[in-house]
Amino acid sequence: MKVFWKNNKGNDRLLILFSGWGMNPSIISFQPDESYDYCIVHSYQSCDLDLDIDFTQYDEVSLIAWSFGVLMAEVCFANSDLVFSNTIAINGTAFPVHDSYGIPNVIFDKTLEGLNESSYKKFLLRTCGGMSTYKEIQSGYIQDSIDMLRSSLSLLGDIAKTRECGNIGFWNSAIIGEDDKIIPASNQENYWKEVNVHPMKIQGLEHYPFLNANLIDHLFALI
Repeated sequence: MKVFWKNNKGNDRLLILFSGWGMNPSIISFQPDESYDYCIVHSYQSCDLDLDIDFTQYDEVSLIAWSFGVLMAEVCFANSDLVFSNTIAINGTAFPVHDSYGIPNVIFDKTLEGLNESSYKKFLLRTCGGMSTYKEIQSGYIQDSIDMLRSSLSLLGDIAKTRECGNIGFWNSAIIGEDDKIIPASNQENYWKEVNVHPMKIQGLEHYPFLNANLIDHLFALI
């Protein structure tokens, strides 16, 4: 994993955002106010979970995770005694590859097996919900080779499929895009019901969420 700092000025508050698979930090258009130090965790190429962040300098730490970032945030902080002020999951679950809680196994396996430049672009189009949003954020897509993207996706799948249980009580809030074409909204709802989190559902929200005005308003209200 890599950490990209968008604001690192020694503030008392920190916001960490775990991105999804195959995305550069620049694709995350959400920006909290300047009272937060703010970093984005991305590039899940290995199981190295050391973020190299001194959390002791902060009075308040908030966490947002999107897509496969929900899984990786849970795994990263599984053995941590860090107390978050807020933890918000967007369009993801702790089991993002799962027949009831995430992407159905057969769809994930076919995506991984058939991953190439053409199928990756189709995935991005489905993530965005169409060409308009795709063009607007196109520069933020990772320029890694298909082999590196495949390796990262395989790693995420292995982690998701071998987990025995999620971290119950870790997430304060969950947001589900009702138009999510990557992780079915119904499966996300199944998971949050299982762990007693009442999710907020946003009509018209695609898997890529950060250009949706309703989503941004909710984030500002939650952090």
